[in-house]
Amino acid sequence: GCSFENIFLGNTAVSTPTAGSTGIAVTSNGDLTQFKGIHVDGFYINVDIQTGTEDVLTGSHFTSPVLYDLKLRNIPAPDGGDHAISDCCFIGSLINTPSAAIEIESGGGVKISNCKINGGSTSTCFTNGIDLAVAASVATSDLLISNCSIEGFTSNGINGTTNATSSTWQKIVISGNQISPIAASNTAGNAIKFNATTANDFKNITIT
Repeated sequence: GCSFENIFLGNTAVSTPTAGSTGIAVTSNGDLTQFKGIHVDGFYINVDIQTGTEDVLTGSHFTSPVLYDLKLRNIPAPDGGDHAISDCCFIGSLINTPSAAIEIESGGGVKISNCKINGGSTSTCFTNGIDLAVAASVATSDLLISNCSIEGFTSNGINGTTNATSSTWQKIVISGNQISPIAASNTAGNAIKFNATTANDFKNITIT
């Protein structure tokens, strides 16, 4: 494992960052990585965890991304993950229109708790707060989203989509969250939306 603690990473480029500009990218041997008390600001993707299990993100700020504050997936083992994310702030941008605060394409067992997501400005806020975009032919499971505040989005607070047949996500628990779209937005869709390609792509879902 590796630990990032008490550091600030800020992108100071004058031009808008493009794909490939990442604050922290975990690309191999990412097991047991810890992110504590960090602040990552202004990258295309602020933190991109591509592989690894049992990572811990706590007490950190992720702000002003172009695309995502945090992107999670496990390329070699789509059902692996077991990441714990708690007491973090995911803040939008004043100049960009990020697609999501947290993007999860695969990696089971993710726990998101006591986090704040705020898209910020009406014209440049997140499209979705937490986006579950299950990649093609990926089967994953086990997700907990609890005691979070998700606001400042124009589409969905929690958005789930499957991209192709054989893409599935089961055992999802969403509990005790406050979800609020941009009040002035005419495009705000839903607090929670699951859009499956075929029946049973999403199953065993509990919302309280």
